[in-house]
Amino acid sequence: MNSNETLIGDPHQVSHSERELRAQKISAIQLLLTYRCTAECSHCFTSSSTRKDDPMKLVEVQEYLEEAKKVGARSVWFFGGEPFLYFDLLLGAIESAKHLGLEATTTSNAFWATSEESALRRLRPLRERALDSIAFSADPFHWEYVPLEYVRNAVKAAKKLGIKCDVWSCYFAEKDDKRVLRLSREITTRLLLHDVGTVTFIGTAAEVLAEHAPKQLWTNYLECKMDMIVIDPFGYVQPCMGISIGNAKVRKLSEIVRTYDIEHHPIMKVLNEEGPVGLAKMAMKYGFRPTEYADGCHLCYEARKALLKHYPQYLAPVIWYEGAK
Repeated sequence: MNSNETLIGDPHQVSHSERELRAQKISAIQLLLTYRCTAECSHCFTSSSTRKDDPMKLVEVQEYLEEAKKVGARSVWFFGGEPFLYFDLLLGAIESAKHLGLEATTTSNAFWATSEESALRRLRPLRERALDSIAFSADPFHWEYVPLEYVRNAVKAAKKLGIKCDVWSCYFAEKDDKRVLRLSREITTRLLLHDVGTVTFIGTAAEVLAEHAPKQLWTNYLECKMDMIVIDPFGYVQPCMGISIGNAKVRKLSEIVRTYDIEHHPIMKVLNEEGPVGLAKMAMKYGFRPTEYADGCHLCYEARKALLKHYPQYLAPVIWYEGAK
C-alpha cells in the first residue's frame, strides 16, 4: 500500500498533498501478542522462534484496543508467534475487543488439536467470548512441526461450534518447481478451504529461503505495498514488520497515528516515493551493493539491514532482524 491506504488524513485540516502523507485514521489493528511459537517455520515473516518468551500484557492489549478505537479501528487480528501459547491472554484480548465493539479474529498452527475432542475443548472458550473468526496454518513449512491431522481436527471443531474459520497455506516453488504449489492447493481442497499464498521474503523467509528462490535484478522493484498496522510485544507500531513509526508504550497509539507525518520518516518517505529501489539506493551510501532478489520485500529487507545501525529509531525492533534460525 501507499502510506495513505490504511492511514487516512483529515480533509478539513490539511492540504491534498499533506493528506496523503499524514495519518489520522486506521480501520484495523493487528496485535502481535508474542514472538514465541511452537515452530520455527522457514517462511515466517514475523521471525518467530521457540526460544523467544515475550508476551504482551493484557493491560497493554486493553490500552492499545481503546486507543485504536479512538482513531477508527473496527477490527483486530490477534496473532504471533503462536497466540495459543498464552491462552488466558488470548481469551482476555478477545473479551476486551468484543467489549469495545471490535470484530476479533485470531490465528494458530493448531498444535493443541491432537484430537477433535481436545480441539473442541480449546475452541469452546473462544466461542463463548464471541470470537468472529480463526485461521489455521497448514503447509509444508508447518508440517515439520504440526501434523496436518491436527489442523483437520481444529477445522472440524470450529465448524461444530459455529466459528468461522479458514486455512492459510503458503507455498514456495523453488526455481520453476510447481509441485509445492500444487501440493498446497491440494491441502486446502481436502479441508474444503482455499486460501493459498506465496512466501513474502522478509524476516526468517529472507534469511532461509530467499537464496533458493528465482530472482530478478534489484532495479525491477519500484513499488512497495503494505497493508498492516501492527503493534508488537515491545510496543512498536509498524506499518510493515521491522519499520517503526513510534512506540505505544512511550506515546499513546492515538497520538502516534494522528501526528504521523511521512515527510519526517526517512524510511517510509523513500519507500512511498521510490519503493524498495529507493531504499536500496539509500543503503548504498553505507556500503550496500544490491544484486538480484526474490521479490521487492527481499530487497527492502536486505537494504534495511544495511541501514539498521544508522536508523535505529525507525528500524525496530532489532530482534525481528535476527530471524528465527
